Amino acid sequence: MEDYEIGVAIGRVLRKKRKERGKTIAWLAEQVDMDSNHLGKLERGERFPSGVTLIQLLIALGIEDPIIRQIEYEKSLVVKKSGK
Repeated sequence: MEDYEIGVAIGRVLRKKRKERGKTIAWLAEQVDMDSNHLGKLERGERFPSGVTLIQLLIALGIEDPIIRQIEYEKSLVVKKSGK
């Protein structure tokens, strides 16, 4: 799959999951400290999220996946170690 196709597919999934949860673009954008216009472009496949942004969006939407749970766990260890 080409980058463009992956980006469009990611956007469609983000929009679908957000709507399934009854959340607005404004709500989701606030959760990840992102401009709602930029999030709209991600959902339409006009822009592509970085890996970090994608993980933040998935966590904000409560999408369960073993990889995401592992990332959240590792993040908590980093936070504990750094004292932040």
